[in-house]
Amino acid sequence: RRMGAVGGGRRHKNGEGADSTIRRELVVLGASARHALRWKRITNDEMPSIELPAESPRKEVQWLTEGEVKQVIGAAEGKLRDFILLAYYTAARRASIERLTKFQVNLKTNRINLTAPSEDANQRRSKKRRPIVPIHPEIRPVLERLMAENKTEFLFGSSTIDFYKVYTGLLGRLGIADRANPHILRHSRATHLL
Repeated sequence: RRMGAVGGGRRHKNGEGADSTIRRELVVLGASARHALRWKRITNDEMPSIELPAESPRKEVQWLTEGEVKQVIGAAEGKLRDFILLAYYTAARRASIERLTKFQVNLKTNRINLTAPSEDANQRRSKKRRPIVPIHPEIRPVLERLMAENKTEFLFGSSTIDFYKVYTGLLGRLGIADRANPHILRHSRATHLL
């Protein structure tokens, strides 16, 4: 896991797995061993000794101020602006917004179901929580326009649209490159609501 041969190490710049993941998995392994000992599946002599990696210090959560969010929205145009508004006012993850379908938006009940229709009981569900969220008045006109404009089932016209690079490019031009990840919109909305 640490060498990145198993799991998500490929996603990290250094190609290594995170100590926090290794720690969590070893805690589960230890609990399993204690359970096996309790049920006499193993003996005290067979009980493993597990050394956990040190806990890494938590990084401070990054967010944009309300003024910076307004600046970003004001500088964005077209579908990128629509994406930013939807991502911020729903506090949803980027992929949930990019792949949002018309079937997930209910203008009558004023709700957006962030769980995709394809994530039914027969398929593997993501562990990411995707709730039903209210439609904020700021994004209702955007949703109505996107529903009318796009001829496909997807709100942005395609399931393969990716706003990551254009979003980070915009924030770089605005001098906010240190917090350019679109996920920070989610953190920002939660922070502002708090």
